[in-house]
Amino acid sequence: MPTAALIALLVLLNLATTGCGQEPAATKSSAPQTNPADYRRYRDEGDARLAAGSKAEALALFEKARAADPGQLGIHDRLARLSLALGDQQRGLAAIAAMLRLDPQLKQDADITGLEQRLQALGTKAPATNSFSATLVATAAVPSTVALATRTAELAIKEAAAAYSQGQAELARQLGNEAREALLPILQAEGANHVPAWEAAARAALLVQENYLAAAALVNLERLEPNYAQTPRLLDLMAELNRRPIQGLLAEARAQPAEFLKSFAGKPRAGSAFVNSLGQKFVPVPGTGVQFCVWETRVKDYAAYAQANPSVDASWKDPTFVNVAVTPTDDCPVVNVSWEDAKKFCEWLTRQEQRDGRLSPPQYYRLPTDMEWSRAVGLPSESGSNPRERDTKIKDIYPWGSQWPPPAGAGNYADQTAKTQFNNLPVIDSYRDGFATTAPVGSFAANQFGLFDLGGNVWEWCDEWWDGEQKYRVLRGGSWYYFGPGYLLSSYRVRSPPEDRIFSCGFRVVLVSVR
Repeated sequence: MPTAALIALLVLLNLATTGCGQEPAATKSSAPQTNPADYRRYRDEGDARLAAGSKAEALALFEKARAADPGQLGIHDRLARLSLALGDQQRGLAAIAAMLRLDPQLKQDADITGLEQRLQALGTKAPATNSFSATLVATAAVPSTVALATRTAELAIKEAAAAYSQGQAELARQLGNEAREALLPILQAEGANHVPAWEAAARAALLVQENYLAAAALVNLERLEPNYAQTPRLLDLMAELNRRPIQGLLAEARAQPAEFLKSFAGKPRAGSAFVNSLGQKFVPVPGTGVQFCVWETRVKDYAAYAQANPSVDASWKDPTFVNVAVTPTDDCPVVNVSWEDAKKFCEWLTRQEQRDGRLSPPQYYRLPTDMEWSRAVGLPSESGSNPRERDTKIKDIYPWGSQWPPPAGAGNYADQTAKTQFNNLPVIDSYRDGFATTAPVGSFAANQFGLFDLGGNVWEWCDEWWDGEQKYRVLRGGSWYYFGPGYLLSSYRVRSPPEDRIFSCGFRVVLVSVR
């Protein structure tokens, strides 16, 4: 994120948390006798009752908090805003007057002056606090689920701002994703008209640089707060949203805001898990910018492609090695597919899901790059400008760790089980994984990113060339047919012509998602 944008974001995040944590203390002369412990207790209880929709109870608790420490600006601010919601002009104006005595500069604050004007526009009769006024009836109570989701998101955003300021960009993005995922369900339901939830969604969109959510937030804040220009906090936030490249999305979002959000929420989002039309699950891998399928492409996935494309080469069907089935179930990884076959599968799946509305036009499937695959398997940075130069540079790191032989359950490699089927096949001494050929995907433990079989089962095609000669493509990860320590290193690469179809080679796809 550019420095200027980061500074703007941190300012917005600061604004977002004002009044939620520490409040400005009054001068000593304005606070005669206070009880800070009682103040905090009544204030927090009042916040909780307000979040649950009990405005009258919240008002009584806020009054107790004011009595415990009348020198706190925050409690007068709460009283003024709640009084407006209850239609209580007298109490609200008294709270505004107390704020101005404590901080005369607030007379220049457009938010406070606007609040005062709205209170003055009310009638002079104060309603009873133990009954609902017409204003209160018109203001729907905030469900607890909305309050909890909004507060969860706000806390994540606050932590993200701290992470950014400390140079922890990846952590900040993760926290932004956490905030977004907390908010999306409630924004489509009971929180659709809750301004604080949309404010939090806007800040989450800025954190993760997500254009669809930014457009939805801007349009819904326009809808709910048409006078946002009178509130500096909202005006700054709206301006920051408007700086995102979202102009092409705004017409659709304004025309049908609920449908736009629903459509966006159902599509894959950068940094989030996603399940596609084939039942393939995708998860983000830090440092790649893409979402990896947690499994290698299965026989049943490829069968759907072949059914839709009858001219596809049939080598993938019922492959054998020495008369033994290589893919005994539909959940095994497909083999005997070339790099070109795998690429065409990705293109077909992209077209199908864009047509059905599962993907947006900028989103698409492809094979992982060599460097993305290295990140996914957990390798540190590798030197070299192409796969050939990076090959086996990092020693003694395997998908399961650093030990040899692999521990029990490390993955599907050439083992003692395979030896019972293939007498002449070299295997790992004393290692047994239970599968003579391929195993159903996900049969072994996932790695730290939730990905299965990055070691063993089948070699996986990667997107780019082996080197500048552009004669060979790259495969990674070992297979059920391989046994040697050097072959099973996480940094080991195999090269093969892109048209080759091999009984121990398959592929895994990644999803490039809009940001």
